[in-house]
Amino acid sequence: MLLFNQAPLADDKARKQQQLTQLKAKIEKLRKTIEVKENSKSSYHRQLRQIEKQIGQLGRKIRDSSQRVRSREQELSRLRQSKREISSGIEHHNKELASQLHTAYTLGRQEQLKLLFSLDNAATMQRNLGYYRYFSRYRLDLINEGRRSYDRLLDNERRITEAKRALEQVLQDQRQQKSDLDRDRRKREKIIADLDRQLKKQGTHLSQLEENARDLKQLIDSLGDILTEAPEPEIEHKKFASLKGRLAWPVKGKVRKLFG
Repeated sequence: MLLFNQAPLADDKARKQQQLTQLKAKIEKLRKTIEVKENSKSSYHRQLRQIEKQIGQLGRKIRDSSQRVRSREQELSRLRQSKREISSGIEHHNKELASQLHTAYTLGRQEQLKLLFSLDNAATMQRNLGYYRYFSRYRLDLINEGRRSYDRLLDNERRITEAKRALEQVLQDQRQQKSDLDRDRRKREKIIADLDRQLKKQGTHLSQLEENARDLKQLIDSLGDILTEAPEPEIEHKKFASLKGRLAWPVKGKVRKLFG
């Protein structure tokens, strides 16, 4: 019986060995796939850290730009308050100047009439007119200085307004850049999460395949031990003609009729 059972065992061992070879190739291929994904995951992690660094830098720039915009707004608020004060001062001096000019004109007309009847008031009249002319020039100088100050404030307001608009554009660009980076960060976080799920699933599959390979290897080793412990007996190979008269009958029974 041993002679007839060894061949199927050897065939089964060969098939199992072929299966093990295929399984090892599949395991190696899966390991390479996992390695590629691990490298890709590491690359996305590096990109994510770089993006987060850029987001942090942009966040600081945005805070700085926002503070500068607020400073410009405060400067403009002070300038506009100064403009209102100077404009109010100019209006006040204009009214005072107009009043003085009107008074001087009226006084001058009155003094000219008085001169027709009395020459004693000539010195007084000239002195009073001199005072009014002095105060008028003083008022006029204040008005002119106020207008020059007002013009300087207008120029400063224009320049600060332009600077504020430029800063607001920078701030808008920075916020857009941060929004783009946030979108890229979320995209990479999703990719990393997907890779984690795939790696976990494939890692479990790899462990199962490796376990199957170990079981198959143990089975092949067991078949090899069986074949080693029960070797196939050696058969003496002789020519068929030389065995005439020494071969066993194929079945039991009596010869009823010889050939020929």
